[in-house]
Amino acid sequence: MEKILLLLTILSISVFTQASLTDSNLRACLTSSYLKVSAFPVFSGTGDTFYDKQGDSYTPEGTYFYPGEKGEMIEKRCSDATYVSDPSIMPDLDTYPIGSFPGKDCNLRRDRDGAIFPMFHNPINEKVFCDYHEVNAPSSNLEEMAFCDYHEVYAPPSNYGPPIAVGSHLGSAWFKLSVNWYKSDPTSNGIRYYTTSNRWVTEYWPNGITIYTGNVTASIYTFFKSYGLVLIEGRLAVC
Repeated sequence: MEKILLLLTILSISVFTQASLTDSNLRACLTSSYLKVSAFPVFSGTGDTFYDKQGDSYTPEGTYFYPGEKGEMIEKRCSDATYVSDPSIMPDLDTYPIGSFPGKDCNLRRDRDGAIFPMFHNPINEKVFCDYHEVNAPSSNLEEMAFCDYHEVYAPPSNYGPPIAVGSHLGSAWFKLSVNWYKSDPTSNGIRYYTTSNRWVTEYWPNGITIYTGNVTASIYTFFKSYGLVLIEGRLAVC
């Protein structure tokens, strides 16, 4: 009888633990200070000098692409990118033109042993620790739990519009963005945000993108450009 009661108690604890890590609780946990991503360094330093808590240094390497005036993709070395480490700086396009910040293909090489780490770290589908429980964070769960804000956006011809803050975060957070244009002209869609490497970065995306931000207080910014002859309007969803 005692063994049966013990088994039922264990099962009850297991069910409670599983339930406490689902739905809105899981999302809140994953975006809180309890989030611990294993094996990924916490970076410090300024400019293109990166250090982790153990004092190891890292060097940017690789190349990335950004769109040119006519939509052609231009290649640039990650070591030639501009690295801004202050999350409070508004990364306007006049001061930091298109292509200034590193792109999603940039990596950081640890100088001590040559180990490679992505500059754009996204722990979706990795094992993480929430409230001391190891759980999986599949993207499908995050999408189901997302609450979306909608923005009317514009893509002017020839030049990008100014970066617009479309979301803010206190600590690390996921954002899923998608845009629906009311006209079929080709566009270039850009987003600037503060990533886990503790630098501002830029990504370009055709219709939708999911990002993971650094553990700071900052905003995410979008900017758009039309390759047609007239300004076009659209609706941006930020989830």
